[in-house]
Amino acid sequence: MWGAMSDSAHDDEPRGRRAIYLDGHGAVVHEPSDAVAGTIVDDAPPGSGRRVGWFGFREIELTWLPVRESAFLLWVLAVLAVVWVAIGVVLRFT
Repeated sequence: MWGAMSDSAHDDEPRGRRAIYLDGHGAVVHEPSDAVAGTIVDDAPPGSGRRVGWFGFREIELTWLPVRESAFLLWVLAVLAVVWVAIGVVLRFT
């Protein structure tokens, strides 16, 4: 999707933003929430340059982790909660 570009000669007006969003198969999508990769170009006033940003998401598998990532994160949360409670008990009785 290409955004509208400003053709104004005034330096204080924003030039605009152009963006191309891609889905997991490389097809162009118009909804940013459906994108897993893309390019965003912010045109700046003359003399100040142009900002270009690229982004991409990919799913990777952690081979060293014997369980799913969500289960691992739940265990980490449980351990942190137990540590928090233990610190609270120790501080209460000291």
